[in-house]
Amino acid sequence: MTHASFTRINPADDVVVALTTIPKGNVIEGVTLLDDIPAGHKAAMRAIAKGAAVHKYGSPFGLATAAIAAGEHVHLHNVASRPGLSAVPDHEIASEQPQLPALPAWARDAMFAGYVRPDGRVGTANWVAIIPTVNCSVTVARQAAEQASAVLRPLLAQYPNIDGVVAIPHATGCGVAANSPQHRQVAQCLANLANHPNVGLVVYVGLGCEVGQFTGAHQAGLVQIQPLIGDSRTDRAVEHFVIQRDGGTAETVAGIVAAVQRRLPELNRQQRQPVPASELILGMNCGGSDGYSGLTANPLVGDVANVLAAVGATTVLAETPETWGAHAAIARRAKSVAVGKKFLNFFPWWERYMAIFTELHDFTFSINGNPSDGNKRGGLTTIEEKSLGAATKGGTTPLNAAYDYGAMVDPHMGFTFMNTPGLDQVSMTGLICGGCNLNVFTTGNGSCLGTVLAPTIKIASNSLMFNRMRGDMDFDAGQIVSGRSRDELAQELFAYLLEVASGRQQTRSQVLGYGPSEFEIWNIGPTY
Repeated sequence: MTHASFTRINPADDVVVALTTIPKGNVIEGVTLLDDIPAGHKAAMRAIAKGAAVHKYGSPFGLATAAIAAGEHVHLHNVASRPGLSAVPDHEIASEQPQLPALPAWARDAMFAGYVRPDGRVGTANWVAIIPTVNCSVTVARQAAEQASAVLRPLLAQYPNIDGVVAIPHATGCGVAANSPQHRQVAQCLANLANHPNVGLVVYVGLGCEVGQFTGAHQAGLVQIQPLIGDSRTDRAVEHFVIQRDGGTAETVAGIVAAVQRRLPELNRQQRQPVPASELILGMNCGGSDGYSGLTANPLVGDVANVLAAVGATTVLAETPETWGAHAAIARRAKSVAVGKKFLNFFPWWERYMAIFTELHDFTFSINGNPSDGNKRGGLTTIEEKSLGAATKGGTTPLNAAYDYGAMVDPHMGFTFMNTPGLDQVSMTGLICGGCNLNVFTTGNGSCLGTVLAPTIKIASNSLMFNRMRGDMDFDAGQIVSGRSRDELAQELFAYLLEVASGRQQTRSQVLGYGPSEFEIWNIGPTY
């Protein structure tokens, strides 16, 4: 039930959410408010005993730490996260088999203009990517990208099918044990960038003595990047430079620039062509969430995700630590027990992972350290509440696959999940390395995130922030609070996705230059 000043998301909920600041003394559903309720925050609609579960989205999001009276502000002072969040009974896994929704008329025969690669993947852009194999070669990669861009800039009319030259800086590639999980993960992520559908030409540049070698490593059996690329790059050449081998910084930069310039004509021969919307692989993330995020932006993305699943595209939800509390509901939607168990196995792994650091440091690392301070100011009380709202981005269709961090995501898979941290930059990097050719990012407080290689559409959960940060936001989901229908807005957002995917519309983060500095591969191991 939605009113001008509040909403009850599910009839079974114990709370309503304020859509505007509501002073105490106002009456909601026959209940007199005992406290001022800030916008995005919650008020109890019934008395809740100490120790009882408190419900929102029709699910428990915490336990009352004190008796809560009807009309009282419900937040950190009287609700806390529940213990033992990760356990899900085996009989619940894949116990529901939701159907795909009927395809709305406006999504039938939906197309965008994309770059079709010989391996069948479709790009929404055509980049030259200069990729350092180690942080020691980042400066050379950046200088080469800058100089190659300067060469290309006057020739843009001659090469209209090239989006540009971009360096992909990162802070790893060495200082880790050879063949360790960290080494293998970084190597796979960097190799996957060569197979990203938005990359037409890839140039790897190494220092020469790093653990993360491209090829020709001196140590037998060392994980190398080149063998992980595979044979799919029949149209997209791979260049490789080594600073120690190729004469140092200036000489290597010059060599890279010359190689890029030589390859421009063949890269430009790749042209956009009409392709169905089923070729989209949409990454979905959120950051700087507030009390509106789970009411407007995230459910709106979920509506679009349902449509994409129905047309045969792929959507990828991420951020495992911010799915805690919603994971049981997602596991019930798994298409099979095997998929559901792989997804659920991410959660005890995270508990072990955090326990390691709890032992090493005089500090308790716990999933309940989330939400962030900004989330709490925006009205989110527990990780379960945050997760239940965040998970609505995934829509309501079956979970068809669960992917490890940065693993290459398959096209035409419908709704899927990737195991990533909640940190925006690290999570989005995993989605990029997984081959997402387009992304959406919802925010309530106003994240400035952007991504390199694949554009990211930023969706504001409330109109106040959208108008305050209009130069950074692409879409205002806060219009839902103002009375616009979700169906109407979903149609508009879907159309906008196709415009961005076709290169006819730039996102605000593209215009502002976000992306390369936000590329951050997840460091899961110790640094030597």
